[in-house]
Amino acid sequence: KNHIPKTNMKFIRGLQLVCVPLLLTTFATRSDASFISSLSPSSSSSSSTSKCEETSPNAADTCGEGNDNAVVDIKTVLKTTKPDQYNQVHPIETKDLIDASITQLDDVVSNVLDDGVKSGLKMAQQKCPEFVNSKEHKLMFLRSELFDVQPAAERYAKYWNKRIELFGEEKACKPILSLNDALQDDESALNVGFIKLLDGVTDDRGRALMWIDPANLDSTKYSRESMVRAVWYIMHAALESETAQQKGLVFLVYIGNNPALSVFDRPLISMVAESISYLIPLRAGAIHLFPTPLVFSVLLNIIKYVLGSRLRNTLKVTGGSNDKILDTLNKLGVTTDVLPIEVGGKVDHDHDAWLAKRRKEGK
Repeated sequence: KNHIPKTNMKFIRGLQLVCVPLLLTTFATRSDASFISSLSPSSSSSSSTSKCEETSPNAADTCGEGNDNAVVDIKTVLKTTKPDQYNQVHPIETKDLIDASITQLDDVVSNVLDDGVKSGLKMAQQKCPEFVNSKEHKLMFLRSELFDVQPAAERYAKYWNKRIELFGEEKACKPILSLNDALQDDESALNVGFIKLLDGVTDDRGRALMWIDPANLDSTKYSRESMVRAVWYIMHAALESETAQQKGLVFLVYIGNNPALSVFDRPLISMVAESISYLIPLRAGAIHLFPTPLVFSVLLNIIKYVLGSRLRNTLKVTGGSNDKILDTLNKLGVTTDVLPIEVGGKVDHDHDAWLAKRRKEGK
Protein backbone atom coordinates (compact mmCIF):
# COMPACT_ATOMS: atom_id res chain seq x y z
CA LYS A 1 0.00 0.00 0.00
CA ASN A 2 1.29 3.43 -0.93
CA HIS A 3 1.78 5.95 1.82
CA ILE A 4 2.30 9.68 1.65
CA PRO A 5 5.56 10.28 3.57
CA LYS A 6 6.16 12.80 6.30
CA THR A 7 7.87 16.08 5.54
CA ASN A 8 11.03 17.19 7.32
CA MET A 9 11.45 20.35 9.37
CA LYS A 10 13.98 21.86 7.01
CA PHE A 11 11.42 21.78 4.26
CA ILE A 12 8.75 23.27 6.52
CA ARG A 13 10.97 26.27 7.23
CA GLY A 14 11.59 26.73 3.53
CA LEU A 15 7.91 26.46 2.77
CA GLN A 16 7.04 29.06 5.35
CA LEU A 17 9.70 31.47 4.19
CA VAL A 18 9.19 31.16 0.46
CA CYS A 19 5.98 29.51 -0.70
CA VAL A 20 3.32 30.40 1.82
CA PRO A 21 3.38 34.20 1.35
CA LEU A 22 3.07 33.67 -2.39
CA LEU A 23 0.25 31.16 -2.00
CA LEU A 24 -1.64 33.58 0.21
CA THR A 25 -1.57 36.30 -2.44
CA THR A 26 -1.39 34.38 -5.70
CA PHE A 27 -4.16 31.84 -5.64
CA ALA A 28 -6.89 33.92 -3.96
CA THR A 29 -9.37 33.64 -6.81
CA ARG A 30 -11.98 36.03 -8.16
CA SER A 31 -14.23 33.05 -8.83
CA ASP A 32 -15.92 32.50 -5.46
CA ALA A 33 -19.49 33.47 -4.66
CA SER A 34 -18.39 36.54 -2.67
CA PHE A 35 -17.03 37.97 -5.92
CA ILE A 36 -20.60 38.52 -7.14
CA SER A 37 -21.28 41.21 -4.55
CA SER A 38 -17.98 42.92 -5.37
CA LEU A 39 -19.12 43.67 -8.91
CA SER A 40 -20.08 47.34 -9.03
CA PRO A 41 -23.03 48.48 -11.16
CA SER A 42 -20.65 49.92 -13.70
CA SER A 43 -18.61 46.73 -13.72
CA SER A 44 -21.60 44.49 -14.26
CA SER A 45 -23.08 46.74 -16.90
CA SER A 46 -19.74 46.87 -18.70
CA SER A 47 -20.10 43.16 -19.24
CA SER A 48 -23.42 43.52 -21.01
CA THR A 49 -25.43 45.72 -23.33
CA SER A 50 -28.83 44.53 -22.18
CA LYS A 51 -30.57 43.48 -19.03
CA CYS A 52 -32.00 40.13 -18.02
CA GLU A 53 -34.38 40.35 -15.08
CA GLU A 54 -33.88 38.11 -12.07
CA THR A 55 -36.70 35.64 -12.05
CA SER A 56 -36.52 31.93 -11.27
CA PRO A 57 -33.34 29.98 -10.47
CA ASN A 58 -33.46 28.66 -14.04
CA ALA A 59 -33.78 32.06 -15.66
CA ALA A 60 -30.21 32.01 -16.94
CA ASP A 61 -30.88 28.88 -18.95
CA THR A 62 -33.02 30.84 -21.39
CA CYS A 63 -32.04 34.44 -20.75
CA GLY A 64 -30.91 36.02 -23.99
CA GLU A 65 -31.77 33.04 -26.15
CA GLY A 66 -34.05 33.88 -29.06
CA ASN A 67 -34.52 37.49 -27.95
CA ASP A 68 -32.55 40.04 -29.92
CA ASN A 69 -33.40 42.76 -27.41
CA ALA A 70 -32.49 40.77 -24.31
CA VAL A 71 -29.81 42.11 -22.05
CA VAL A 72 -27.49 39.97 -19.95
CA ASP A 73 -26.49 41.24 -16.51
CA ILE A 74 -23.43 39.29 -15.36
CA LYS A 75 -24.45 39.62 -11.70
CA THR A 76 -27.78 38.00 -12.48
CA VAL A 77 -26.15 35.17 -14.40
CA LEU A 78 -23.72 34.44 -11.59
CA LYS A 79 -26.44 34.47 -8.95
CA THR A 80 -28.33 31.73 -10.76
CA THR A 81 -25.32 29.42 -10.60
CA LYS A 82 -25.07 27.36 -7.43
CA PRO A 83 -21.67 27.62 -5.70
CA ASP A 84 -19.61 24.43 -5.87
CA GLN A 85 -17.41 22.75 -3.26
CA TYR A 86 -14.95 25.66 -3.38
CA ASN A 87 -17.78 28.21 -3.17
CA GLN A 88 -17.11 29.15 -6.78
CA VAL A 89 -19.75 30.09 -9.31
CA HIS A 90 -19.73 29.42 -13.04
CA PRO A 91 -21.54 31.65 -15.55
CA ILE A 92 -24.08 30.01 -17.81
CA GLU A 93 -22.80 31.14 -21.18
CA THR A 94 -25.48 32.45 -23.53
CA LYS A 95 -24.94 33.89 -26.99
CA ASP A 96 -25.94 37.34 -25.76
CA LEU A 97 -23.48 37.20 -22.89
CA ILE A 98 -20.60 36.12 -25.10
CA ASP A 99 -21.31 38.53 -27.97
CA ALA A 100 -21.89 41.55 -25.73
CA SER A 101 -18.81 40.82 -23.63
CA ILE A 102 -16.52 40.45 -26.63
CA THR A 103 -17.82 43.71 -28.10
CA GLN A 104 -17.13 45.53 -24.86
CA LEU A 105 -13.74 43.83 -24.44
CA ASP A 106 -12.76 45.31 -27.80
CA ASP A 107 -14.04 48.70 -26.69
CA VAL A 108 -12.00 48.66 -23.48
CA VAL A 109 -8.86 47.61 -25.35
CA SER A 110 -9.33 50.35 -27.96
CA ASN A 111 -10.50 53.23 -25.79
CA VAL A 112 -9.50 52.59 -22.18
CA LEU A 113 -6.17 50.79 -21.95
CA ASP A 114 -2.99 52.85 -22.22
CA ASP A 115 -0.83 52.31 -25.28
CA GLY A 116 2.03 51.07 -23.13
CA VAL A 117 -0.11 48.31 -21.65
CA LYS A 118 -1.29 47.07 -25.03
CA SER A 119 1.89 47.50 -27.09
CA GLY A 120 2.42 43.76 -27.46
CA LEU A 121 -1.23 43.17 -28.28
CA LYS A 122 -1.19 45.85 -30.99
CA MET A 123 1.87 44.27 -32.55
CA ALA A 124 0.24 40.83 -32.48
CA GLN A 125 -2.97 42.20 -34.01
CA GLN A 126 -0.90 43.38 -36.96
CA LYS A 127 1.20 40.21 -37.39
CA CYS A 128 -1.38 37.51 -36.61
CA PRO A 129 -4.85 39.14 -36.58
CA GLU A 130 -6.83 35.98 -37.33
CA PHE A 131 -5.50 34.31 -34.19
CA VAL A 132 -5.34 37.26 -31.79
CA ASN A 133 -8.73 38.70 -32.75
CA SER A 134 -10.57 35.38 -32.85
CA LYS A 135 -13.66 34.90 -30.71
CA GLU A 136 -12.20 31.73 -29.19
CA HIS A 137 -9.03 33.50 -28.07
CA LYS A 138 -10.80 36.47 -26.47
CA LEU A 139 -13.33 34.20 -24.80
CA MET A 140 -10.57 32.51 -22.80
CA PHE A 141 -9.75 35.82 -21.11
CA LEU A 142 -13.38 36.63 -20.42
CA ARG A 143 -13.89 33.21 -18.84
CA SER A 144 -10.83 33.62 -16.66
CA GLU A 145 -12.32 36.81 -15.19
CA LEU A 146 -15.97 35.67 -14.98
CA PHE A 147 -16.87 37.95 -17.90
CA ASP A 148 -15.80 41.06 -15.99
CA VAL A 149 -14.63 42.99 -19.02
CA GLN A 150 -12.11 45.46 -17.56
CA PRO A 151 -9.80 42.90 -15.87
CA ALA A 152 -10.28 40.54 -18.82
CA ALA A 153 -9.05 43.25 -21.21
CA GLU A 154 -6.07 44.01 -18.96
CA ARG A 155 -5.13 40.32 -18.79
CA TYR A 156 -5.54 40.01 -22.57
CA ALA A 157 -3.13 42.91 -23.17
CA LYS A 158 -0.57 41.97 -20.52
CA TYR A 159 -0.61 38.36 -21.71
CA TRP A 160 0.61 39.43 -25.14
CA ASN A 161 3.36 41.60 -23.73
CA LYS A 162 4.71 38.62 -21.80
CA ARG A 163 4.10 36.07 -24.57
CA ILE A 164 6.23 38.12 -26.96
CA GLU A 165 8.88 38.67 -24.28
CA LEU A 166 9.13 34.92 -23.58
CA PHE A 167 8.93 33.50 -27.10
CA GLY A 168 9.82 36.34 -29.48
CA GLU A 169 7.52 37.93 -32.03
CA GLU A 170 7.61 35.17 -34.65
CA LYS A 171 6.98 32.20 -32.34
CA ALA A 172 4.54 34.10 -30.13
CA CYS A 173 2.26 34.79 -33.07
CA LYS A 174 1.80 31.13 -33.93
CA PRO A 175 -1.54 29.81 -32.59
CA ILE A 176 0.14 26.78 -31.02
CA LEU A 177 3.16 27.07 -28.72
CA SER A 178 4.57 23.75 -29.88
CA LEU A 179 7.34 21.61 -28.45
CA ASN A 180 9.07 21.41 -31.82
CA ASP A 181 9.12 25.17 -32.31
CA ALA A 182 8.42 27.62 -29.48
CA LEU A 183 9.71 25.18 -26.82
CA GLN A 184 12.52 23.56 -28.79
CA ASP A 185 15.16 25.00 -26.43
CA ASP A 186 13.30 24.16 -23.22
CA GLU A 187 13.46 20.37 -23.17
CA SER A 188 15.34 20.25 -19.86
CA ALA A 189 12.82 22.46 -18.08
CA LEU A 190 9.94 20.41 -19.45
CA ASN A 191 11.50 17.06 -18.60
CA VAL A 192 12.13 17.73 -14.91
CA GLY A 193 8.41 17.46 -14.26
CA PHE A 194 8.01 20.34 -11.82
CA ILE A 195 4.49 20.90 -13.18
CA LYS A 196 2.58 18.15 -14.96
CA LEU A 197 -0.87 18.00 -16.49
CA LEU A 198 -2.65 14.81 -15.42
CA ASP A 199 -3.88 14.20 -18.93
CA GLY A 200 -7.24 12.54 -19.49
CA VAL A 201 -8.58 13.01 -15.95
CA THR A 202 -10.38 15.84 -14.14
CA ASP A 203 -12.06 16.50 -10.83
CA ASP A 204 -15.79 15.90 -10.50
CA ARG A 205 -16.61 19.29 -12.06
CA GLY A 206 -14.37 18.90 -15.07
CA ARG A 207 -11.44 20.96 -13.83
CA ALA A 208 -8.03 20.07 -15.21
CA LEU A 209 -5.60 18.67 -12.64
CA MET A 210 -2.08 20.09 -12.36
CA TRP A 211 0.45 18.02 -10.39
CA ILE A 212 3.23 20.12 -8.83
CA ASP A 213 6.25 18.51 -7.17
CA PRO A 214 8.81 21.10 -5.94
CA ALA A 215 11.34 18.33 -5.30
CA ASN A 216 11.84 18.11 -9.08
CA LEU A 217 13.19 21.65 -9.33
CA ASP A 218 16.89 21.81 -10.22
CA SER A 219 18.12 25.22 -11.35
CA THR A 220 21.35 23.71 -12.72
CA LYS A 221 19.38 22.20 -15.61
CA TYR A 222 17.51 25.24 -16.95
CA SER A 223 17.22 29.01 -16.77
CA ARG A 224 14.35 30.72 -14.99
CA GLU A 225 12.97 31.97 -18.30
CA SER A 226 13.07 28.44 -19.69
CA MET A 227 11.09 27.08 -16.75
CA VAL A 228 8.51 29.86 -17.13
CA ARG A 229 8.10 28.91 -20.80
CA ALA A 230 7.65 25.30 -19.73
CA VAL A 231 4.95 26.35 -17.26
CA TRP A 232 3.22 28.34 -19.99
CA TYR A 233 3.25 25.29 -22.22
CA ILE A 234 1.73 23.00 -19.59
CA MET A 235 -0.95 25.54 -18.71
CA HIS A 236 -1.89 26.06 -22.35
CA ALA A 237 -2.12 22.29 -22.81
CA ALA A 238 -4.66 22.22 -19.98
CA LEU A 239 -6.60 25.09 -21.54
CA GLU A 240 -7.13 23.09 -24.73
CA SER A 241 -10.14 21.79 -22.81
CA GLU A 242 -13.07 24.21 -23.01
CA THR A 243 -14.36 22.84 -19.71
CA ALA A 244 -11.06 23.72 -18.06
CA GLN A 245 -11.40 27.26 -19.41
CA GLN A 246 -14.89 27.52 -17.92
CA LYS A 247 -14.40 25.70 -14.62
CA GLY A 248 -10.71 26.28 -13.94
CA LEU A 249 -7.70 24.24 -12.85
CA VAL A 250 -6.95 22.42 -9.61
CA PHE A 251 -3.33 22.56 -8.44
CA LEU A 252 -2.17 19.52 -6.48
CA VAL A 253 1.05 20.52 -4.72
CA TYR A 254 2.73 17.36 -3.47
CA ILE A 255 5.47 17.94 -0.90
CA GLY A 256 5.88 14.32 0.14
CA ASN A 257 9.21 13.96 -1.63
CA ASN A 258 10.83 16.32 0.89
CA PRO A 259 12.25 18.94 -1.49
CA ALA A 260 15.46 20.51 -0.26
CA LEU A 261 15.44 24.11 0.88
CA SER A 262 17.85 24.94 -1.94
CA VAL A 263 15.25 24.22 -4.63
CA PHE A 264 13.11 27.18 -3.63
CA ASP A 265 14.02 29.95 -6.04
CA ARG A 266 12.13 33.07 -4.98
CA PRO A 267 12.50 34.93 -8.31
CA LEU A 268 11.34 31.87 -10.25
CA ILE A 269 8.33 31.33 -7.99
CA SER A 270 7.41 35.01 -8.39
CA MET A 271 7.67 34.74 -12.18
CA VAL A 272 5.46 31.66 -12.24
CA ALA A 273 3.00 33.27 -9.83
CA GLU A 274 2.72 36.36 -12.04
CA SER A 275 1.91 34.26 -15.09
CA ILE A 276 -0.74 32.21 -13.32
CA SER A 277 -2.37 35.11 -11.49
CA TYR A 278 -2.34 37.92 -14.02
CA LEU A 279 -1.37 36.74 -17.50
CA ILE A 280 -2.38 33.26 -18.66
CA PRO A 281 -6.18 33.10 -19.15
CA LEU A 282 -6.94 30.54 -16.48
CA ARG A 283 -9.01 30.28 -13.33
CA ALA A 284 -7.33 28.81 -10.27
CA GLY A 285 -10.10 26.58 -8.96
CA ALA A 286 -8.19 25.37 -5.92
CA ILE A 287 -4.75 24.55 -4.61
CA HIS A 288 -4.25 21.49 -2.44
CA LEU A 289 -1.04 21.40 -0.41
CA PHE A 290 -0.20 17.97 1.04
CA PRO A 291 1.02 16.22 3.10
CA THR A 292 1.69 18.73 5.86
CA PRO A 293 2.45 18.13 9.55
CA LEU A 294 -0.50 18.67 11.87
CA VAL A 295 0.92 21.78 13.58
CA PHE A 296 1.67 23.44 10.27
CA SER A 297 -1.78 22.54 8.89
CA VAL A 298 -3.52 24.08 11.90
CA LEU A 299 -1.39 27.23 11.73
CA LEU A 300 -1.96 27.84 8.05
CA ASN A 301 -5.67 27.14 8.28
CA ILE A 302 -5.93 29.77 11.03
CA ILE A 303 -4.11 32.25 8.82
CA LYS A 304 -6.53 31.47 5.98
CA TYR A 305 -9.53 32.39 8.11
CA VAL A 306 -7.94 35.65 9.15
CA LEU A 307 -7.24 36.64 5.55
CA GLY A 308 -10.76 36.00 4.25
CA SER A 309 -13.14 33.71 2.43
CA ARG A 310 -11.50 33.66 -1.00
CA LEU A 311 -8.25 32.24 0.29
CA ARG A 312 -10.08 29.96 2.71
CA ASN A 313 -12.09 28.42 -0.12
CA THR A 314 -9.19 28.16 -2.55
CA LEU A 315 -6.23 26.94 -0.50
CA LYS A 316 -6.62 23.51 1.10
CA VAL A 317 -3.89 22.32 3.45
CA THR A 318 -4.11 18.64 4.35
CA GLY A 319 -2.10 16.53 6.76
CA GLY A 320 -2.54 13.33 8.71
CA SER A 321 -2.49 9.77 7.48
CA ASN A 322 -2.50 8.71 3.86
CA ASP A 323 -6.11 7.56 4.16
CA LYS A 324 -7.18 10.86 5.70
CA ILE A 325 -5.57 12.84 2.91
CA LEU A 326 -7.18 10.72 0.21
CA ASP A 327 -10.54 10.96 1.96
CA THR A 328 -10.28 14.76 2.15
CA LEU A 329 -9.41 15.01 -1.53
CA ASN A 330 -12.23 12.62 -2.42
CA LYS A 331 -14.78 14.79 -0.62
CA LEU A 332 -13.64 17.74 -2.71
CA GLY A 333 -14.05 15.88 -5.97
CA VAL A 334 -10.47 14.64 -6.47
CA THR A 335 -10.91 10.89 -6.21
CA THR A 336 -8.33 8.10 -6.22
CA ASP A 337 -9.38 7.38 -9.81
CA VAL A 338 -7.67 10.60 -10.92
CA LEU A 339 -4.68 10.69 -8.56
CA PRO A 340 -1.20 9.30 -9.33
CA ILE A 341 -0.34 5.84 -8.05
CA GLU A 342 2.52 7.22 -5.93
CA VAL A 343 -0.04 8.63 -3.47
CA GLY A 344 -2.46 5.71 -3.59
CA GLY A 345 -4.34 6.73 -6.73
CA LYS A 346 -4.96 4.81 -9.93
CA VAL A 347 -3.34 7.04 -12.56
CA ASP A 348 0.01 5.88 -13.90
CA HIS A 349 1.01 9.15 -15.54
CA ASP A 350 4.10 9.01 -17.73
CA HIS A 351 5.16 12.63 -18.24
CA ASP A 352 7.90 11.76 -20.73
CA ALA A 353 5.49 9.68 -22.82
CA TRP A 354 2.94 12.51 -22.74
CA LEU A 355 5.53 14.98 -24.03
CA ALA A 356 6.65 12.55 -26.73
CA LYS A 357 3.07 12.02 -27.88
CA ARG A 358 2.41 15.76 -28.11
CA ARG A 359 5.70 16.32 -29.93
CA LYS A 360 4.69 13.69 -32.49
CA GLU A 361 1.31 15.37 -32.93
CA GLY A 362 2.98 18.74 -33.56
CA LYS A 363 1.68 20.22 -30.32
